[in-house]
Order: sequence, then structure tokens, then C-alpha cells
Amino acid sequence: MDGFLDSILQMPNGARFYRVDLHNHTPFDRDFHCGNHPIDTEAQKAAFADRYVRFLKREQAIDIVGITEHNDISWLSYIQEAARDAGLMVLPGVELGARGGKRPVHILALFNPDKSAEEIDHFISTLDLEPHERFHPDSSPCAVKRDVQDLLAHIVEKGGIPIAAHASSANGLFTELASQARLSA
Repeated sequence: MDGFLDSILQMPNGARFYRVDLHNHTPFDRDFHCGNHPIDTEAQKAAFADRYVRFLKREQAIDIVGITEHNDISWLSYIQEAARDAGLMVLPGVELGARGGKRPVHILALFNPDKSAEEIDHFISTLDLEPHERFHPDSSPCAVKRDVQDLLAHIVEKGGIPIAAHASSANGLFTELASQARLSA
């Protein structure tokens, strides 16, 4: 019995807190600023993903990161690979625009860490956003053809966690939806 009590006393006690950032973009986003790092070749993309992950883990002390690019997964596998050896958990996902306001309401869809970029890409396609139909000619992302409540239900049905992106800012749930629509979401 003494050994059992000793083993219990060796266990960590109390809560373990994690530093988490669930809404991160990649160099795919035109507003993402990555300095003067070339990212044209596969090797350059992998090297940049390593630097990005090191920055998140070491400089920002992030434990869990959500990669949620608008309608795109092109950088996800690079970041997932770089994070494996760095001890950073990546929640793969996507940022989507749903109908319901004056502008699309932005919703994050986050999935289990073992989901691949291909599985997230397939999820985006289940929303009738085929790869060649995800962006307007000006490169802005297309919205899904669903309202907010339907998109939230679809994300959950597919095993994801929906989160209102920048809820009180432009294109956010509180800004774009009013009265009952806001309460229902």
C-alpha cells in the first residue's frame, strides 16, 4: 500500500493549462506577412513551416494551434509535419463563410489532430465548394451555400468543432446576425 500512495504523490496535481491559438492563417492568405522568406519550392515551404512552428512553440509558447485558412488546405500538411517533432499539437481546420448577414458570417471548423489535409479538403467539398470554385476572381473566398445554423450542424455532423471566428468584428457572428438569428446560432 505504501508504494501505491507514493505513486499517487508523484503524479501531477491540479490543473494543467495550455496556451492555445485556434485561428491561424498561412502564407496562402494575402494578408499573411512572412517577411522575405522565399516559399516557392517544396523545400522552401517545408523550411518556412519549420520556422513558423518554431515561432509558435518557442516565441509564443503555444501548445495547441488551429490552422484555419479560408477555404484552403495547401499549407496544412507542411505545418502538420513540422509540428510533429516540435511538440506542437495542430488542430486542422478551415475558415468558412456562411450566409445569414449582410456579408458571410465567418465560422471556424476544427477537427481532430489526426485528420489529414486531404480529409479537410474533402470536408470543404461536402459543402459544395469544389477546389476550382472556392475563390472569386479577385481571390476572395466564396461562401458556402448554407446559413449559419446549417453550417454549424454540418460541422458537428462531420466530427468537427465549430467556433465563431472574430465574433464581434467584421464578418463575425455578433456583427452580421441580428435578433433571433444571433440567438439561434
